[in-house]
Amino acid sequence: MYDACKDGKVLLRVCDKVKPGSVDWPATVGFPTLGSKIPAVRNTFDESANCEQAFLAVGKVIGKPMHGLGSQDIKNCANGGSAKEIKVQRGNLLAMVWQLVRQHYLQILGNKSEKDVLDWCNQQCPEDLKISNFGDKSLGSGVFLMHLVSAISSDKREIDWDNIVTKGEDDEGKETNAKYAITLAKKYGCVIFMIWQDVIECNKKMLLIFMASVFDVANNTNTSAVKQE
Repeated sequence: MYDACKDGKVLLRVCDKVKPGSVDWPATVGFPTLGSKIPAVRNTFDESANCEQAFLAVGKVIGKPMHGLGSQDIKNCANGGSAKEIKVQRGNLLAMVWQLVRQHYLQILGNKSEKDVLDWCNQQCPEDLKISNFGDKSLGSGVFLMHLVSAISSDKREIDWDNIVTKGEDDEGKETNAKYAITLAKKYGCVIFMIWQDVIECNKKMLLIFMASVFDVANNTNTSAVKQE
């Protein structure tokens, strides 16, 4: 995650997705279709500019200042100094990311409850895969998540059940399913914060956010379809 975040680009896109208008795109570098005045990142100074804009955008999304944090925590989270410094910067980055996760989660739920999300998720999966909670140990196989992602796919044939999806009975199979589910969820428009290890470890908090995001995309898609009809 740290390597993916260190140039600020991922956080910029996440902030724009969670709260459209939170990013000052003309001040960024490397997003020509979104308004960047400089079309491509040329050097470390351009990366620093994106990190600064990402930090400012996070503040706009959560609606309050982040005292003690800064853009340097984003830029240096992968390899910025001593082991102690990196640990502090990574902790600060995680604090920013969790605030984004929390804000996105609150937006998704609206007037819904966690039980509403859980019930909907179980409705999308075979009877023998149903779960009792978001930390259910069976989620570690990744199979439930694959069925869940399939529910928001516009083309069911796109998911390769025969050659990629496994039964999730060993570590390699679990990792394959988790990575595939996350990749497809992102492709279908979900805002995903979790990494594949969260699936295998049955990280209840991150799995809840993942399922809530799939739930959100499914409901928005259904609403759009109704409006178009």
